[in-house]
Amino acid sequence: MIKTTLSLFLGIYLLTGCSSDPSKNTPLIAGPDIINGFTLPAAPDESLNNSTPSGIDSNDNGVRDDLERALILKIDTLPISSKKYLTKTYLEEAKLKGYLLTLENPTDQDIFNSSNDYLESPYVRCLPFSESIDHETTLFMNTFVNDNLFNTEERIRVASEYQTRLDKDKLAKLISSKVYSREGYFAEKKECKLLYEENK
Repeated sequence: MIKTTLSLFLGIYLLTGCSSDPSKNTPLIAGPDIINGFTLPAAPDESLNNSTPSGIDSNDNGVRDDLERALILKIDTLPISSKKYLTKTYLEEAKLKGYLLTLENPTDQDIFNSSNDYLESPYVRCLPFSESIDHETTLFMNTFVNDNLFNTEERIRVASEYQTRLDKDKLAKLISSKVYSREGYFAEKKECKLLYEENK
């Protein structure tokens, strides 16, 4: 039996909002309108964007505009060939990790469901199977997302509060229950390869 790689991401998810430092904010810089097939949203007004935890999401894709710009621009500078796939992956991660910041009064169940949705995301689940994205790049991008997603004292406070309320034992049991047979493991690996081919 091979345990699902979801367990690798529990620690990553639980680190959300804990290692971030507002002083590490990525500056909003000018760039082309479209990069690797992704359209950059306009740079938001910084004061207005940082006045609430949810910030500004002008294209309603679930990712704050400043974070979306930072991700697209940063990934374009990385020495990898799969920039489109990597951008899609980390926009999805940013959306799932930042979802709770868009809710005013989430319940404990909302918090648990949010972490489960993150772990169930095909893009998140497939990261360990990607032959074109090395482990070092994965760790770098996870940190980059956290530092730019939780980039104000208020966002860090809210994320820390939700993290404290997360039923970690319940989540760990859910992860432990996701065990694949050898055939299931390779079936998921094959599905991940198809996901990459469709989005590279």
